[in-house]
Amino acid sequence: HTDARVRERVRAASAGATVVIVSQRISTVSGAELIVVLDDGLGVGAGTHDELLETCATYREFADSQSVSAGER
Repeated sequence: HTDARVRERVRAASAGATVVIVSQRISTVSGAELIVVLDDGLGVGAGTHDELLETCATYREFADSQSVSAGER
């Protein structure tokens, strides 16, 4: 996938740096150290992919609609 190649190149080029990625695609952010979930401009959740699947209904709904499960990267 092109998205996977882009993510890998960003990861390699930004080693040691803080990177902010804005995405509606769960697979793009699922490996991030911290994901912040916004809903209509309001923060409704923050954590790792697995944490958000457990604690954030909005994130879980997005993940379910994109067929992403716990532990999937």
